[in-house]
Amino acid sequence: MRLLVCLLLSLAAGFFTYLAGAIIWSTLDPLGAGTSLLFTIPLAIAGAMTPALLAMVGVIHRTTLH
Repeated sequence: MRLLVCLLLSLAAGFFTYLAGAIIWSTLDPLGAGTSLLFTIPLAIAGAMTPALLAMVGVIHRTTLH
C-alpha cells in the first residue's frame, strides 16, 4: 500500500508541475503561443487531483487500521 501511495503522490506532483508550467507559460509568453496551453489546464487539474485524493484515501485507510 505504501508503494501505491508513493506512486500516486509522484504522479500528482508531475501533474502539478505541468500545471504550474502551463500557467506560467501562458501568462508570461510574449509571442502568444502559450494560449494554446489554456485548454490543458482543466485536464491537468483533474489529473493532479485524482491521484492525490486516491493517495490520501490510502493514507487515511492505513492510519485508521492501526
